[in-house]
Amino acid sequence: MIFFYKTYRYSVGATVLSAVSSALSVMMIIGGIACFGSDQIVVGILLIAAGAACFWFLSRKLPDKVAVKSGVKNIHTKPNYAFLFCQEHPEYYERLAAEIPKFGEKYMRDPATGKVVKRKKVK
Repeated sequence: MIFFYKTYRYSVGATVLSAVSSALSVMMIIGGIACFGSDQIVVGILLIAAGAACFWFLSRKLPDKVAVKSGVKNIHTKPNYAFLFCQEHPEYYERLAAEIPKFGEKYMRDPATGKVVKRKKVK
């Protein structure tokens, strides 16, 4: 069985929501197709329509909204997400280092390349 879901880099919850709702929609569509084999054509049509709506809304639209809110929260509160963000946007390093002290302690901006890298531990 193949099903499609979206991966959200800064929000694990949105990725899980997309995967679970996509699997649920596939099961609903398969159940609807199975109903055509018996005398329950109306139930089959309803299950297929519900599966398609579930796939469109719960697997696409709702996780996008969740990803925006939780992604911004994760970037501004968790050092690892801030590091992922700063790899793509190194100009935000100073701002995020000021907001998240652990991020500033764990990572630094390399003066030669301008990229954000992990600090080397001094023994």
